[in-house]
Amino acid sequence: MSGCERNGEIPPGEKKRDVSLLEIFLTFLKIGTLGFGGGPALISVIKQEATDKKGWVDEETFLQGLAVSLLPPGSMMVNVAFFVGDVLRGFPGGLLALLGILLPSFFIVLALGVLTVSMGKVGLQGGALKGMAPAVAGILVAMVFKLSREHVRQWWGVVLVAGSTVAMYFLKVPPHVVIIAAIAAAWLIWMLGAGRSAPPLLCQGQSPPDAGPEGGKGA
Repeated sequence: MSGCERNGEIPPGEKKRDVSLLEIFLTFLKIGTLGFGGGPALISVIKQEATDKKGWVDEETFLQGLAVSLLPPGSMMVNVAFFVGDVLRGFPGGLLALLGILLPSFFIVLALGVLTVSMGKVGLQGGALKGMAPAVAGILVAMVFKLSREHVRQWWGVVLVAGSTVAMYFLKVPPHVVIIAAIAAAWLIWMLGAGRSAPPLLCQGQSPPDAGPEGGKGA
């Protein structure tokens, strides 16, 4: 078993196992039911389920889907869920992933709306939301740190991360503009040769293709 499989990732070129539409629906139904904190926080939960636990998509594919999900209008969480389902089983898989992750929120909000109208404002709401916000921030920071540590290993990647952060936080540039600019910058860097000369990221337990049995000391 390769290092990618031990980490819950799919080695490049290896065929994913067939995933049933029912399994896709039930998985995203669980994410929608147990995941709290709104769209951005649920993206971390989707990654944990689809990449780390089930190995449905590798991290590179998930990152590509995350970037693409910022471009169209609507919730990023909804776009990511549809992307994962679509990668697995096409449009039916994306549609069932979408339904699975949205239905719990729909019924919970509907029930809370009925209770709020019938019972009035509940004093616990404000305290609960104030306690939830720091936890959600912590989840997002942990996800960003993990993805950056595993995928940003070249100088130009660090520059893109820093530039994107400054553009969005300080200059208030819209996310889709930042994504398009980052794609253009990465393409330019690749054409200039910086990206081509960078060694490929290897899964745990793998050796470079030209390395011998002693990690590069072979004949």
